[in-house]
Amino acid sequence: MGDATWADAASFVGGLVPVLWFALAVATSVWVLAAAWVVGRAVSRRLERRYLPDVARWSRRRAGLAEDAGPWACPACRSVNASTVATCYGCDAARPAQAPELREAATDPSVFHRPAPASQFDPSRYRGPGAPPSIPAAPLSQAAPASSDARPTYSVPMSAAAVPGFLPSLHGFRFANRWPPGPTVTFGPFDPRILGIGDASTGLCGGMVTTARDLFEAGIPPPADSEPPANGSPRFRSIVRRQVESLDWLRTPLRFFDLQAFRPDPPTRLFGFLRREAPRVAAIRDEWPKIRAEIDAGHAPILGLIRTASSSPRDLTRNHQVLAYAYDEAVDGIRIRIYDPNHPGADDVELQATVDPEAKRAWPDRVQLAQSTGEPLLGFFRQAYARPGSMAAWR
Repeated sequence: MGDATWADAASFVGGLVPVLWFALAVATSVWVLAAAWVVGRAVSRRLERRYLPDVARWSRRRAGLAEDAGPWACPACRSVNASTVATCYGCDAARPAQAPELREAATDPSVFHRPAPASQFDPSRYRGPGAPPSIPAAPLSQAAPASSDARPTYSVPMSAAAVPGFLPSLHGFRFANRWPPGPTVTFGPFDPRILGIGDASTGLCGGMVTTARDLFEAGIPPPADSEPPANGSPRFRSIVRRQVESLDWLRTPLRFFDLQAFRPDPPTRLFGFLRREAPRVAAIRDEWPKIRAEIDAGHAPILGLIRTASSSPRDLTRNHQVLAYAYDEAVDGIRIRIYDPNHPGADDVELQATVDPEAKRAWPDRVQLAQSTGEPLLGFFRQAYARPGSMAAWR
């Protein structure tokens, strides 16, 4: 190798060092801000639990109400009002002396409970094995209490919905998420695999499910190829680009790492103090309503699946990304139908959540998760979706 070649290599390495230092500084800043946000949120929640009841009692005294007054129902417009206000927010009517409080009005479904919406599920959208069963929407009904002192109970309606027309066997890729070893991107002579990143053989599940949604919403049928695109081809680069965009400026891997490393199940004493719930609890309590709303709107949300509990960043590649397209929700559980690029052509792959309807039990004791294909499932979350820039590679 000539002197000029060595000089070029030394110049390249010398220019790369400041870039790496800058990237390290940015990553460190992000971690510090994330840690500050987590700690601040935990502290604020503990302060709210400690002082908010006192503030509420002071507010009720200031409004001329009894200190133990509860939320109340407006007889005029049936709005539910906070215990600290003396005027209805819906119609500005003053709180009557005999306004029914929450614990009293709960026995009257017409006050606090609205009829359940009609199910949007249409069984004609599905063909083939694994199609969700038709589930009629059940109206909300009151169970007769055993005695005047018994607490009233209500049946929970079952519901189901789906993204119209989507099926993994029709709109997913025919090939599996198994790629030969090779760099996903290169920077001149620099191969990022020497840093332990950027190897296609670790999987491109995020790029595959994002592209599948892109093609479905654009009305473009997926290719019939049973083998993945060759490394460096236009379609390979398109999937890699969507893989990178699915990382959402590193917010997605940070979310994965937070759930796999800083939410032990069961929580340790420190994380219990910080109110860090297990990933399976956050999946049902916080993420499931967002997923259901997106499917109800006719869009297939991208889900990040937590499959390992580890504090090593290298284990981030053991997690997974899938595309949800339908759900069944019942009183004691949820089934979410997914397109899993590890199981091409399968319409019956689903995430299964068993939820104990007994609200008195703690959340960690009520929720269990599983995937129908047997892979571990510790939790899941809804990812952001960005519109594609160009679809030229697939036309």
